This record gives sequence, C-alpha cells and structure tokens, in this order.
Amino acid sequence: MISYSLTEIIIRHSYYTVILLFLTILITIVLMKYQVKSETKQQEHQLRREWEEIG
Repeated sequence: MISYSLTEIIIRHSYYTVILLFLTILITIVLMKYQVKSETKQQEHQLRREWEEIG
C-alpha cells in the first residue's frame, strides 16, 4: 500500500515535470521568435535609413 502510493507520487511528479519542461521549451521558442522578429525589424529600419541617405 505504501509503495503503491509512493510510485503514484513519483508518476505524478514526473508528469508535472514533463509539463513544466514542455512549457519552458515553448516559452523559449516563442521568445526567440519574437527576438528574431524585432532584430529583423531593426535591420529593415537601418536599411531604409541607408537608402534614404543614398537617395
């Protein structure tokens, strides 16, 4: 009876750990994509400024 509840706790704990890990990875991917988007926008602005200077 005790060992059964212990394994149940371990299984639940690992289940929550997997969920947390998945969420962390998802958030990291979203943040990286957002960062890349903001960087490309900055590069676009820089290119426009350079073209305006040339033109």
